[in-house]
Amino acid sequence: MARIGNPVHPSVTLFQQITSYQYENLDGSGYPHGLDRSGIPIAAQIAAVANVFDVMTTHHPYRQAWSIPYALLELEKRVYQGLLSRECVNALREHQGYLKQIIHKYPEHYAGMGLM
Repeated sequence: MARIGNPVHPSVTLFQQITSYQYENLDGSGYPHGLDRSGIPIAAQIAAVANVFDVMTTHHPYRQAWSIPYALLELEKRVYQGLLSRECVNALREHQGYLKQIIHKYPEHYAGMGLM
């Protein structure tokens, strides 16, 4: 997305990396490009973990939200399977206390999601 005379803002580049690669798996089994760890930008690896965690911990009509500890265990399983970044999952695990603070700060958003 190069533009003659106007450099692309770094935020646009970051956004492009996330939207283009967040569904890639570290073992190369993801989509749309089938890239492995070496070809997936760290921003997309972070977004992948965040996206999976959000899906797991949000109530859906077809299933209840999972607790934070249970979701973290499932993320660990996906690390073991070679799908997600160990570093990104560990960072999320290390900050789970902060996640709980956010949930309790905005109960109207998280009520009914099984997280409180």
